[in-house]
Amino acid sequence: MKKIRLGICMPNCAMGGVNRGHLSMMNSQVDHDIEWSGIAIGHAALFDIDTARLILKHCPIYCTKDNPKFKGLVTIVPNACQTIINRSDIVKFWGYIKTNPEIESADWNSKPMLIVAHGECEWTRNSLAISLAHGTRHHMVSVSEGGLKCFPEAVQDRVKVIHNGVDFSRCAPSRSRDEVRQDWGIPEGVKTVGHVGRFGKDKNPLSAAKAVAELGEGFHAVYAGTGYQRDLFVEEVKNICGDQITILPRIEDVGTIFTALDCMVLASPSEACPNAVLESWLSSCPVVATPVGIIPHLESKHGELTFGVAFDPSPGELARAVRLAVQADNRVERAHWLAWNQFSSNRMVKNYESFFKDIL
Repeated sequence: MKKIRLGICMPNCAMGGVNRGHLSMMNSQVDHDIEWSGIAIGHAALFDIDTARLILKHCPIYCTKDNPKFKGLVTIVPNACQTIINRSDIVKFWGYIKTNPEIESADWNSKPMLIVAHGECEWTRNSLAISLAHGTRHHMVSVSEGGLKCFPEAVQDRVKVIHNGVDFSRCAPSRSRDEVRQDWGIPEGVKTVGHVGRFGKDKNPLSAAKAVAELGEGFHAVYAGTGYQRDLFVEEVKNICGDQITILPRIEDVGTIFTALDCMVLASPSEACPNAVLESWLSSCPVVATPVGIIPHLESKHGELTFGVAFDPSPGELARAVRLAVQADNRVERAHWLAWNQFSSNRMVKNYESFFKDIL
């Protein structure tokens, strides 16, 4: 059967939830008919070398303007968006909140377009507006039920919900809990509270540190991830926690981190289908979270899955939720079962394959 050539046009090659989702699909171990034709990026800002190298195992990366940051990893073409359109059967156009001459000169009408809501916030609405203003053959997806409302009301009934999926191999720890904690210098009996993922204001990364500072002796914060605001937040969390903190780089086998954590905190003001939560669930690591994205929808169907806090929680609220989470209960097992059965990258890629076959 002929492969479905999927191309992606997005502003940058950073490591965030969207590119993590792309890589999870690319690395899927199930047979499918999706082929990656390439990724067009608009500029060198936030360009992540490691992310680029992972993508290049599957497809080329294009840009219209060269930059020393690319280190020869990016193919320079007259119009990167048009190159993707020419090479693809369907083009995902995502992430732009304003247009530019390259976008305006591309022939978006010539191919079907995949328009995806990866969030549930005002930024997502603005990005969708730019995407929907180009081309006429739009096929729309939201990674969460709440993301449907980010599309114009007139088209919401045409939007397909396809949840994110987890690359299970990332969640298989390569070392034991005791070994990892020893490397981190965590004394026996101390509870570890993690923030795993991108450092950014929209992720409220100070929450884990605030909980640990409130809880005091016997608790330790662990931060792992990247992001252009990383240095700023690392300085802040150190000021909050003092020596009750371990700072790690981004690590691909996140299962090694989760196996050594006693809980993970995601107190974001807005999410859709957060990969960090799915990975934590799969790793049987308790999650303290605000009622964001897929969490309320799933909890209405399956019962409590997280140790919930209100939006913009106080240090005291965070501390109380963490204290409950580190004791764990049956919601941890329930969340693990759900992640294992419904949120694999194999399932995600097959859902997209079915969707594409219906529209092409």
